[in-house]
Amino acid sequence: MPRLATTAVIIRTKSGNGERAVECFSPPGASRDDEDRAADEAVIERISDDTRHPIDDVRRLYLSELAALRSSARLHAFVSIIATKRVKATLRRRGKAR
Repeated sequence: MPRLATTAVIIRTKSGNGERAVECFSPPGASRDDEDRAADEAVIERISDDTRHPIDDVRRLYLSELAALRSSARLHAFVSIIATKRVKATLRRRGKAR
């Protein structure tokens, strides 16, 4: 069985419980864009779970933040981390969900 390519996304928890790694699996021959989308979706799901906000709201906020950051970033390695922090802060300001 061929091994699928993986993209690991590290998410640091605010409570200090360490780091959680989310692995995203892509089919063989998947493009970098496909891998990025899989990683983004894993982050979106994690934010939704952590904040208890609807995944559609989180997806909209995250992709908007990500696009804004990517358009002006010189160093793209940390864009996802910064977008995650900004989305969580926005959701905290909005208050409780579900």
